[in-house]
Amino acid sequence: MIARFAFALLAGGLLAVSASAQDDPPPSETDPDLRCTIWAGATLNLATDPELRNGMVAAFTFFMGRFEGRTGEAIEQAMTPEVIARETSDMPALTQFCLPQLSVLSDRLNNFSTELDKLHAGGPTEQVD
Repeated sequence: MIARFAFALLAGGLLAVSASAQDDPPPSETDPDLRCTIWAGATLNLATDPELRNGMVAAFTFFMGRFEGRTGEAIEQAMTPEVIARETSDMPALTQFCLPQLSVLSDRLNNFSTELDKLHAGGPTEQVD
């Protein structure tokens, strides 16, 4: 699912990264997970495709959980209007930064799904009550 919506994000041109943005974006003073939470929220706000919206909700939750778990700071305190405006001022660069991290998550989930499929291929497992 995440791989499909990440592809849709790029192929659909919603936030296409321009060819001129191949260099690494300039460093940001904002926490990386906070940046990607903002990116996922902004993308969710722009998305109309239901599958993309569902995927971006998952991405938002993933990055928010990483941020809050690591820093102990509530997302609503960290995600100020000023930080949002600064980080979303260059969405192609933000997409270039966050999409590879989301691809790592997608790979992990796909691997987990493959392992679950192998487990279920062996037949029904004993149910635990």
